[in-house]
Amino acid sequence: ISDTISLFVLRARERAQYDEKEAQMKNWELMLDETDEVVYVSDAENYDLLYLNKAGRELPWLKARDLNCRKCYEFFYGIDQPCSFCTMHLLSRDKYYVWENTHLKSGNHYMLKDKLLDWNGRLARIEWAINLTEKQKQQEMLSSRLKIERALLDGVREMVYASDFEESMNVILKCVADLYKADRSYVMRINEDGHTISMTNEWLADGISPEIGNLHNFPLEKSPLWNNAFTKQEPVFLGDIAEFRETDPDEYERLAVQGIIDMLAIPIMIKGKFWGFLGVDTPRKYKGDVYVLESVAYFVADEINKRNK
Repeated sequence: ISDTISLFVLRARERAQYDEKEAQMKNWELMLDETDEVVYVSDAENYDLLYLNKAGRELPWLKARDLNCRKCYEFFYGIDQPCSFCTMHLLSRDKYYVWENTHLKSGNHYMLKDKLLDWNGRLARIEWAINLTEKQKQQEMLSSRLKIERALLDGVREMVYASDFEESMNVILKCVADLYKADRSYVMRINEDGHTISMTNEWLADGISPEIGNLHNFPLEKSPLWNNAFTKQEPVFLGDIAEFRETDPDEYERLAVQGIIDMLAIPIMIKGKFWGFLGVDTPRKYKGDVYVLESVAYFVADEINKRNK
């Protein structure tokens, strides 16, 4: 009887330990499911994928995949052998091995933290994947803004010290075109009659034909694009001239002849009144980004105002 009781107590103790371990595993998984970072666990010996947290299961390129009976390299990368960059041989229980990698399919860049641990009685590797993509984009954007501001300061400084108005406009328009990698930068103003426009200043990249002579006292009614922009005094955002191909063939032809693919222009305001536009044709950098033009338009307006006094 005593042996039976001892066996019963032993079984009960083992069951309690098992239940406790199961509860710990569930709590561990619940905690990992709460984090925004992707976390997965794989067997350290045979690479079986043992766990993937909620953030990982919800990744667009992983959502439809079955986790059961899969190797980590098969599940994540669709290959039939361990990854060439696998860090398993570098891992220990004592500390995380930290490295970075770019996921080619998504383009996301991750900081990865790997370590060995016991996972439900198996020696396993846990990996935390921290997405650095947005942080990198923010850093690149900040770096880009700093470069822009330095270039603008240099351009504005040259503009201010230019000997005459024409030279000052050429300096700043070259600065704008260089920043946007544009074919053309220009100043367009509305004439006193309110019905015609004139390009007053133009800077051209190598191989680009001038248009300043063709846009002198140009009737607004001939261009829905400029008529709308001047009437509403709003920025011009033209992503692709092809949008006029069917709706307004004449407008499309006029832009195509100039070699324009897309364009961006910002209103110039002088003493609170609408004066004209500062624009770029076929920009290759900062497409849709009005930051540079808005900054320069302020200084151009100030320069026009000063020179006209």
